Amino acid sequence: MSQTLGTQLFSTKWRAYLDSSGGHSPETAITEIIDNSFDAEAKNITIFINPNKNSFALLDDGSGFSNIEHSMGSGTGLKVKTKGKIGNKNTGMFASIAHFNSKKTYIMSKYKDHSKKQTIPINQQIVLYPEDISEICNRPGIDLDVADKLIREGVSRKIFIDASIGNRDNLISGDVEDVIEIFQNDPIITSFLKNKASHGTLICFVFETNDENGIKVINEPKFNAFYSKIEFILKKMQFITYNTARYLRSKEEKQIRCINLETKTIITLNNSSCKNGFLLGKTSFIDKTDEYWEEDSTNNFFENLYTNKVIKIENFIYRNTIDKKLYNLVNICNIDKLYRINETGDKILLPDNFEIKEDGILAKINISFSVISKEEGAEQAEIMGLKQDNLRRIAFYYGGRFLNFDHYNGWSQERSLRDIRIAFEISYEAIELVNIQTMKSSIILDNAHPVIINTISKIICPLVSQFHREKYTTELGLNDWLTTENENIIRKAMCLPTMAIVSVPTTVPVPVTVNTLFNMIAPVSNQKEEENTTDSQQQQLIQRSATVAHTPLNKTQAKQRLNALKTKIDRREINGSKKSGDKSQLFTLLSKISKELVFEDNLWNEYIDSVINLIDKSDGPNTRNIVHASELHKY
Repeated sequence: MSQTLGTQLFSTKWRAYLDSSGGHSPETAITEIIDNSFDAEAKNITIFINPNKNSFALLDDGSGFSNIEHSMGSGTGLKVKTKGKIGNKNTGMFASIAHFNSKKTYIMSKYKDHSKKQTIPINQQIVLYPEDISEICNRPGIDLDVADKLIREGVSRKIFIDASIGNRDNLISGDVEDVIEIFQNDPIITSFLKNKASHGTLICFVFETNDENGIKVINEPKFNAFYSKIEFILKKMQFITYNTARYLRSKEEKQIRCINLETKTIITLNNSSCKNGFLLGKTSFIDKTDEYWEEDSTNNFFENLYTNKVIKIENFIYRNTIDKKLYNLVNICNIDKLYRINETGDKILLPDNFEIKEDGILAKINISFSVISKEEGAEQAEIMGLKQDNLRRIAFYYGGRFLNFDHYNGWSQERSLRDIRIAFEISYEAIELVNIQTMKSSIILDNAHPVIINTISKIICPLVSQFHREKYTTELGLNDWLTTENENIIRKAMCLPTMAIVSVPTTVPVPVTVNTLFNMIAPVSNQKEEENTTDSQQQQLIQRSATVAHTPLNKTQAKQRLNALKTKIDRREINGSKKSGDKSQLFTLLSKISKELVFEDNLWNEYIDSVINLIDKSDGPNTRNIVHASELHKY
């Protein structure tokens, strides 16, 4: 007994995908199937290639299909992908099958519902003849109703859906033996097909068959297009998927392997192999623990970026309640500056105390920007199969998964931007703003919302141009944006005052508590006496000890010391009670620095920011040379 496909004509869908190849290339068609395997909770995906038979297959150990018709993008129970996933579930696989247009395709599924503790999988399969289906659909003047009947009900049917055979506890034995023979009795494929406890999906693309007269017929062009590019595709996947949460990061290690049965070679993609190259640079990301990614429900790995080699820009897009137009709040994290950009391109610098209210945000986009060395740029160009000059593109990611590149004409006047790398991490809400097509094969920035275009032209383009003008970055890349030189590059691009380049002494961090703070400042000889002093006496001793001469610091040095103090507080290297009125030495010291600033807040970071802000605004002699800030090195 055979099931039928859904209500929409199979021939209509097939011809629509065939005319455009579903928007696919061999690369996107393969990655689409791999995407579906990972969506089905697969941990291991293996690509088998047998050039002697002009055939290849993909096998995963996921849950399999609850309804085999879903592989054709139809059938009862088919769900549209939920928030967090782009496109309609499995329609991409259907388009991939149409793209490869093989002589024969087997889809063999063993469905196992782990939530129900199912022990014996449900076996289902489809066998179809894509090239013959395409020939029927493309006959001149053919009615698609007629084409559909020829495909599904003709004497020589071109699609067989064997999803309800008996109790569905076995695959069709003849087809099983055919597949095992095609792939030379490979033990992995054989075990999957014959082991009753195995689960997952096997999709086999066979590009040679025997016709009715027993003569071998081969569709070599389609197979060769895949075979000639598969190694390049795998290298490229390593290059653009490093540290992605869904692909290769989970509590249980995931991997993609490619086995060539003729050459006996194996290529493996996993977390370790993907560290060999990454778009933003080999050292752009710090490894997170498996538990970290598991707990991160959004899986936005640019959201969790922590590196000194990448500039991070946060974009909060909201709709103005007055004019109903979209605005973007752009936070350049590396220099802690916030801008607002509207649809017409007007850009204003917002005050330091401006507060972003998350409840009014429509969408969020993270942008990561890096400058790599010429040597690494050459490696990337080889992986991508492109000239270095052609890598001046924006890469788009969604939920940690690479989507596509797009050119942007805004900086086409630059002769060489080969060392610049830009990555956009798109949220679900921002898909339409950036104009991501359903099939994920097309991202057209020229058609993006004006607020996105203006963000690129007003923020990204100046950064690109400024970094391009700095000669030292072209050789070494962006080694560390924390240096004053690199921070000044960002400031120049944003038309902000640059900082003086100074050398600030560094010390080894020492954890400090409020209880021990006094003893570190006061003279050692007075320690016993100070233990019995009252609060007022302590204050007198603090003031007396604070008169020790120190080398005055300029405004830049003082701010650097204060920011270093904030970092230690955030790392909990200074502990103890920090309630308002806690007259500790540190607050006293900050009060001396801020002079007239009154401490009323119990949050340290805000208080230190206020001190920094006061230094910025003051031109008096006491802020040109700040004596007491030099004491901060003790903390």
